[in-house]
Amino acid sequence: MLDFTGYVLRWDEGIRWALTAGTNLLKSIPWIGNQLYEFVLGGSEPGPAALIRFYSWHIFVLSLTGAVVMIWHLFRVRRDGGIAAAPAGQREDSARITRAELLRREILGMFFGGVLLIVFSILVPAPIAAPMRGATIVDADSSAPWFFLWVQQLLKLGDPFLLGILLPLGVILFIGAMPYLFKDIQQTELGRWFPRSGQRVQLIFILISVIIIALTALSISQ
Repeated sequence: MLDFTGYVLRWDEGIRWALTAGTNLLKSIPWIGNQLYEFVLGGSEPGPAALIRFYSWHIFVLSLTGAVVMIWHLFRVRRDGGIAAAPAGQREDSARITRAELLRREILGMFFGGVLLIVFSILVPAPIAAPMRGATIVDADSSAPWFFLWVQQLLKLGDPFLLGILLPLGVILFIGAMPYLFKDIQQTELGRWFPRSGQRVQLIFILISVIIIALTALSISQ
């Protein structure tokens, strides 16, 4: 959702597909589709009100939600003793990672990640198109942003609600629920990268990734 709302905030000709097709998917939801569409966009059709509404979603609602989740994530990293660490009872040193060490690692990660993004943005200018004007009608050559190409390909195959909303949402929820659904990791392998007892879930994740990449590549080739 942060990707989608941030992408729409460009408000140029390049976001026509994302804005029109992405929001129209809401209308395909049974019973509450039209009401949800107007609630998200702030009106009956995309326009200046939608731009303000997407700005609010992106800056306030979604960012605050992401901040809460990130705080919980950092707390769990420290409580569990680090990333990919075995439980305290199975480690030689049961001490938790210190707050100072956790902060140092996070700052280093943000610094190097920021440097890479700055270098990339200098070498590869952002493809900002002309400002969007007039009615939001999808152009014949418009296409989804790269992170939604696989969904765009799915929409060509059938029902928009099933393939454009339920299936992508189901994939996201399934990936998030994997640690709770597959609990067959042996105690002696907890905290290891790619444990042998977790090969089933690893194969499932690889299969999902390959399908998404294949749909993306198919959409690009067309």
